[in-house]
Amino acid sequence: MSTHTITYDLTSPGNGEMTCHAPADAPCHAVWDCDCESIYNYHVAFGVPHHYNTYDDGYTVRAHHVGRFDPSECAITVWHENSDEDVRGTVVVTVEPVWQGDYFEFRAGSARVDEDGAS
Repeated sequence: MSTHTITYDLTSPGNGEMTCHAPADAPCHAVWDCDCESIYNYHVAFGVPHHYNTYDDGYTVRAHHVGRFDPSECAITVWHENSDEDVRGTVVVTVEPVWQGDYFEFRAGSARVDEDGAS
């Protein structure tokens, strides 16, 4: 399962950074030397990612491509950083204020995701 964390700097609204925590062999780390715009039949064989490309009809197989896994690359974070789309939904995080003697330290607790944006 791929896990990604989006961190927003609340002092700069709209700026967000996504961090990938996916395993090294997750599909988001697959790197290809081809220029395919779509991937058909993505699979991993012998620890290596493979996919087929199709003609414009979407059905006729055109080429078989072999890629590699690069944990320093993440397709999902690249798409997020280059997207103009808003992140949808609301994440509600419980926060526990802990008195430290002369200041509060705030510790994040459990989280709930509301897909429709309502909290």
